[in-house]
Amino acid sequence: MVHLNAGQSEAARRIACGAIVAVLMAFFAKDASALDYTPYSPGQQGIGAQGDSHPAWAPPPSTEPWDEVKLYPFVTRFSGGYDGGQNVGVDTGFTTLEWFMPLSGDLENEMFFGDARFLIRDDATVGANVGVGYRWFMPEWNRILGANFYYDYRQTEENDFNQGGIGVESLGRWIDLRANVYMPAMQNRKPRASFFEGHRLYIISDYAMTGADYEVGVSLPYWRGIQGRGFLGGYYFEGPENVDAIGWRARGEVTFGECVALDLSVQDDDLFGQTAMVGLSFRYLETLHPPFPQARKPMEQMFFRVADNPSVVHRLGDPVERMQNIAMTTALDLATDRDGNVLNFLHVSAGNPGVGTIEDPYPTLTAALADPDAGDSIIYTPFGGDYTEDITLVPGAQVLSNGPYQSVVTQLGRVQLPFSGASQNLSNLPTLTGNVVMADDTLFSGFDVTGQISGAGLSNVTVERSLVSNPAGDAIVFSGTEELLLDQLTVSSSGGRGIQLNDVDASLTSITVEAATDDGLEINNLGTDRSITLTDFTVESADGMALDVNVSGAGDLDFTLAGTTSLTSNDTALDITKSAGGDTTLILNNITASSQTGAGMNIDGSAGAGVVRITQFANNTVTDAGAGGVLINRVTFDSDPGTNGIQAVNATSLTIGDPSDTTRVTGDGLSLINPTGSLTIEDLFIANDSGTGLLVDTKGLGTTFGLVTGRDSTINTTNGAALFLDPLSVTMAFSEVTSTNAPGSAVFLDEVRGQIAIAQMQIIDSANTAIVVQNTPAALVLNFGDTTIDSLTGPTQADNVDLTTNNGNNVTLVFSRLRIIFP
Repeated sequence: MVHLNAGQSEAARRIACGAIVAVLMAFFAKDASALDYTPYSPGQQGIGAQGDSHPAWAPPPSTEPWDEVKLYPFVTRFSGGYDGGQNVGVDTGFTTLEWFMPLSGDLENEMFFGDARFLIRDDATVGANVGVGYRWFMPEWNRILGANFYYDYRQTEENDFNQGGIGVESLGRWIDLRANVYMPAMQNRKPRASFFEGHRLYIISDYAMTGADYEVGVSLPYWRGIQGRGFLGGYYFEGPENVDAIGWRARGEVTFGECVALDLSVQDDDLFGQTAMVGLSFRYLETLHPPFPQARKPMEQMFFRVADNPSVVHRLGDPVERMQNIAMTTALDLATDRDGNVLNFLHVSAGNPGVGTIEDPYPTLTAALADPDAGDSIIYTPFGGDYTEDITLVPGAQVLSNGPYQSVVTQLGRVQLPFSGASQNLSNLPTLTGNVVMADDTLFSGFDVTGQISGAGLSNVTVERSLVSNPAGDAIVFSGTEELLLDQLTVSSSGGRGIQLNDVDASLTSITVEAATDDGLEINNLGTDRSITLTDFTVESADGMALDVNVSGAGDLDFTLAGTTSLTSNDTALDITKSAGGDTTLILNNITASSQTGAGMNIDGSAGAGVVRITQFANNTVTDAGAGGVLINRVTFDSDPGTNGIQAVNATSLTIGDPSDTTRVTGDGLSLINPTGSLTIEDLFIANDSGTGLLVDTKGLGTTFGLVTGRDSTINTTNGAALFLDPLSVTMAFSEVTSTNAPGSAVFLDEVRGQIAIAQMQIIDSANTAIVVQNTPAALVLNFGDTTIDSLTGPTQADNVDLTTNNGNNVTLVFSRLRIIFP
């Protein structure tokens, strides 16, 4: 749908009036030859000619077999051409590729058509026209009346524009009339470039013009396949700030047969001046014979002219004459915000003793921040520089460097600042040696900071696209802050944490902590409900924990890891601990964790009155861990806490360790102590050493928990049991389970119900009975497939499988093959 602004509405009113006049003129403009015209009849010889012989250049008349069934060849046209020069709002030549297609073959003296044109301009930008139209031939007048509707597209070097077009036409033997209206979409003004002057920013925009054109044409006598026509008309196009293009156009065209056309136009107005354009096009008419679909009425006479025939029915297939390119001009605007307030810039260039204009910048950021207008201004370093100073932002200030691409929101949308983009990959940013203290409603962007960035008790704070390295302490610290955004930061600290967030609402996106001598990121949630989201977060090295989350007050915390998370540390890679009454809701997806001496992931909700809930836990991996792979204590798995009952959490994939080297994860593989809810792990892969592979224990608190694993899951545990379940409801399947040198039983099931299927199991050197199942409260089906036990206890099944304790008739144990190897 096309919308008009106020200026366009006035232009549309003028255009509509002109179009109505043109239609009336077209309707009453009868050619004198119409009085002597004999209408075309399908039974006549040739194509629409009365008694003429069939000319050699025209297509053959319809022949067998389709004539007998009243079918005729379907006709379509392909064209290619080039227009050189300039036109109204068109400053370069262009190539056109066109397909003109009748949309119905059932109309003898009418045509409903589609038209598609692809434009390639000399400046390598493109455009397109897609339209439909209807033409009606009136034999009694020997005249064609038509209307068309088009969608137009034009690309400039920076922008894209769209418009709708409406056209009317009347085509005769001697006189033609046509008019077109062009209506750009509402967003017809888009920024192209900008420049500074003083404290102001000026925007140069591409402007798509609303307008109309009309023309009256006279045909010259047809001679030996050559048809010439001359046209005279005018146009009106609305420009910015009442700078309009009102002018005249003279145009001539010559067609050679049906294959070649030459067009020349000259136009003049007070905006674009006098311009001229010449075009040459080649046309190819294709008559589609069987097996292609056929028309039910003759179509050739709509495209091919027979010599000396006065009928204009062949012009039903004429190309539609209209402006193919959206008329463009440029506009100049003083940049304002969306409320109309002029944007003020305070420019800074290191060492220059100026007053903050682009011509005479301030010498320091501190000087700019001391300006009375700093809180309502954008402080900008257009030429980069190195700054040694501690700065404290004032409320409302924005401090930007020219390193990354910088843009501001204006009345025309976002506009890129001049000179910005000098360090697009953030590798050579302007430097700031010193500390940065943020304030309410502030933005800090594009610096290489050696020092600390901090803020306390704030709201609406953004730190983005910067490098922050603090040799003396924590690199980034915020406390009691709402609406904190940290985006595209690389952080390191050789004297403390990378980032510390105390009692904040925050969103962190594309953050990398390269190194920290303490935690990579520490989050402390205190007495206020908070929400924190990390998207694409990386800790490359931390001497402490990579990501340490503590809920130590009455406030609830909603914590989300989105995108991809990569955590590498000496201590536990991901540690989430609740020790007070606040509830914690966790979304933990796509995490890769590695720890040298601690756990891969530790989630502990055992202390305090609050509840820890995991609602998502998908596609996570622990590659290395010195104190357990994934350790979860007193956590509820419920994908939708707002719905009554428990909704299972689908973990999709969970990988712990490396089967080729089980020592990469030391301690329990997956440990679930006193869990609640339901967890489904479609692909569970555990490889660990000196701990239990899969340990689930709900006996301490008597919690209710259900666990499901997919049939491709595997466990490979050395120096520990493969399975320890006590008690639990399960639907579990494994392709392979291996336990080597377990200090006790390799498989221990206490108070377990449900079913467990293991395709292949190998138990090597279990110190006690290899498989123990006891205290089964309800039906438990065990299908252990192909099982091999290298036994230390005895050669019989009774020596290695114990089902004797309080199971009643609840246990069904099946082996497809059981092989016991005893020395």
